Amino acid sequence: MSSNFSSTFSSNLAQNIALSLSLEAGQADLGSKVITSGLRVVWWPNDRFSFDLGLSYTDNEPLLVHQRSENYTRLEAHQGASKFGSNYFISSRQKFRISMQWNSLKAFEDRFWEVDPSRLEYLNPVANLDNNADEFVMSGLIFQACYRWEIAPLSGLFAVYIRESNFSGNSIFTFQDLLEQAWDYRIVDSFALKFRYRFGV
Repeated sequence: MSSNFSSTFSSNLAQNIALSLSLEAGQADLGSKVITSGLRVVWWPNDRFSFDLGLSYTDNEPLLVHQRSENYTRLEAHQGASKFGSNYFISSRQKFRISMQWNSLKAFEDRFWEVDPSRLEYLNPVANLDNNADEFVMSGLIFQACYRWEIAPLSGLFAVYIRESNFSGNSIFTFQDLLEQAWDYRIVDSFALKFRYRFGV
């Protein structure tokens, strides 16, 4: 896809709170439009705390999925993504950070295509040949919380919690449901504790 329109607005990042807005619109190979909007908020009230949140939403109509050797389905896809990070400096030697990345996709049936696999030809539009829904949803999340205590130069204590998930299905959920499912259906749920100390020579 080549973008036909792109616009961005950003406030002064040197301020305690900054805002950024973006909008991008283009046209894909099958002729349908793709529109992506984004929002980012950065908050730094003092030297000890920071907050960074980014959100994006993409309306992508021409998502083409290969079903079988000769059958294709075009789906109207809606994609949401978010990225979050926050730091808190407890002291000059202690820091706590949490971060999260979440991506989700909802796809609805739009049109159906067929092609003869033995010939070189364009896709031919057809009616839905079966009652099986090709709609699907996907949601993936990575969450991390980390505590660091620098006891001495090159010596410290680290505590890290990591949670990862990947959820998919053929039913339609709201984005709030997808976020909840991504948090519940975890595939990684781990906690690590590390202590490092450097002895003087």
